[in-house]
Amino acid sequence: MNARLLKVLDATVGRVLAGRLPVASQATLLGDVDSILVIRPGGIGDALLLAAMLRRLTERFPAARIELLAEGRNAAAFTMLPMVAAVRRYDRFRELFGLWGRRYDLIIDTEQWYCLPAVLARLLRAGRHIGFTGNNRERLRTDPVVYDSADWEREQFLRLLEPLGCDAATEGAGELLRLPDQARQRADSLLEPLGGGRIVALFPGASVPEKSWPAERFAAVVRALAVQGWQPVVVGGAAEAAAGERIVREAGGMTCAGMTTLAESLAVIARSSLFISGDSGLLHGAALLGVPTVALFGPSDPRKWAPRGPGSVVVCCRLPCSPCSRYGTIPPCSQGCRCMEEIGVREVLAAAECLLRPDGEGEQEREKVEGREE
Repeated sequence: MNARLLKVLDATVGRVLAGRLPVASQATLLGDVDSILVIRPGGIGDALLLAAMLRRLTERFPAARIELLAEGRNAAAFTMLPMVAAVRRYDRFRELFGLWGRRYDLIIDTEQWYCLPAVLARLLRAGRHIGFTGNNRERLRTDPVVYDSADWEREQFLRLLEPLGCDAATEGAGELLRLPDQARQRADSLLEPLGGGRIVALFPGASVPEKSWPAERFAAVVRALAVQGWQPVVVGGAAEAAAGERIVREAGGMTCAGMTTLAESLAVIARSSLFISGDSGLLHGAALLGVPTVALFGPSDPRKWAPRGPGSVVVCCRLPCSPCSRYGTIPPCSQGCRCMEEIGVREVLAAAECLLRPDGEGEQEREKVEGREE
């Protein structure tokens, strides 16, 4: 079942059921929590932004088994989160119907807007159901949590644990993302021709065309970094293979796009000193791996979706019409996607160069780059 069909079903069946199912009972005190189901539709980025919340959940219930109900687009990402014991897919009927008859002590629905996950959580047997309000879904929760569309998404996910006595400001410690050894070995093999050189990884793709930055500008960045002694490497899936070949043909470097799985692409990024990308799942993966990032934002709100911290710089144009994306939907653009088209090579290079300097030396310049984009 594809994402478009799921959205159609949600707008029809999901909304009707959300308004007609019996109201959830009041929350009861939790005893021993042995089994937890977390529901997370969406893409790779949504899955990886959930990592901090899942780690905090394991700290709150260290003996509990945590299962993820995902979909085809993000299931592979959850297999790399060490807190997750099993991944099921709700867009596979056999796996979905396999949930009936099971009982969970706790179900957490992390979907921000759509109704079907809330309906599913209400129909399954569980002691408590936690999820965001809005779209008539609060009536299906034992513990509704107000969703703020302006706050950083990772913090919003952490807030889902407040009914369990967890402080959203405390994220805990420990590993967030675990790459398989096989993926790391594959990355080492692909990068072997570079002879251990200093690597900068780039992702020229996007989940939708409106978030894309032109391939020729990525090529200009690659050309400039190569002159400075860096080894640019393009990563991505089959959809980015043509752009990767074009960038390498015009500017040099090497491409792994279309040659790797998600885990292998992340393993290449893990070997890099910097990652440059638009708003993408790989961007969030790089942040979890501790790799400095230059994030190119247009229709998406960087305050909500961009990585944060001293190792992250956002480059955007701040046009009056940008950001325009809301609940994952970008309206038709009459401006020719100027918010991405007007991001200049010079600004991206300035951000990259300040992050590539030795520790501390680029901090002042980083503030100048970010200030120029405010």
